Amino acid sequence: MPRKKMPFKIKSQEEGRGPVETESFATLEGAQRYIIGRWQGADYVEDKTHYHTDYCSYELVGFTLQDIGKFVCHWYTDPDTGKEVLDWREFQFRDLTEAA
Repeated sequence: MPRKKMPFKIKSQEEGRGPVETESFATLEGAQRYIIGRWQGADYVEDKTHYHTDYCSYELVGFTLQDIGKFVCHWYTDPDTGKEVLDWREFQFRDLTEAA
């Protein structure tokens, strides 16, 4: 029986020490569940393939955060300058159960 392909990977390393560990997933849904279990919020995102927690850094391989969700931003108009200013942002995970 052929081995199941596992194209989606998440590399992690405990902050400041430890070896790099790699978790492999056959589906984006599986990778997303792994991320949700460790997620600490949009403020911890470095770019579309890197995020961290208070204890660990993560690198996505074979996919990006855009594949599993999207950023939602709230803007407001500064009353003093009249300019649009970023108030807050969050990351909303997509429902991937239908994509399977």
